[in-house]
Amino acid sequence: MALFIPLLIAGIVTLCLIMMIPSLVTHTIGQLLIARPNDFEGWCYYGTLLERRGHYLQAYNAYQKSMAVNPHYEEAWKRLDKLIRKMETDTTIADSFSSLDSDVV
Repeated sequence: MALFIPLLIAGIVTLCLIMMIPSLVTHTIGQLLIARPNDFEGWCYYGTLLERRGHYLQAYNAYQKSMAVNPHYEEAWKRLDKLIRKMETDTTIADSFSSLDSDVV
């Protein structure tokens, strides 16, 4: 019993760290890109990470930044197209993009 409680605490701490690591990585890359705004590959990768975490509007913006820096970077165009297609088929994602339509008008 004396060994059970420390093992339980270690398990809980490990689980918390595993759950936090993707968020920390995404945040860190976002902070690094502030210092390197012309890193079009970095912006595209950041968009991919954001999309995987369900942050579709931020991913859209990251892909747009990548294409603004290098309009010939095909990977960003492909990922943005994939995101838009996903948005067209999933209404919950489309709702998160409704602010884009109102900003354009």
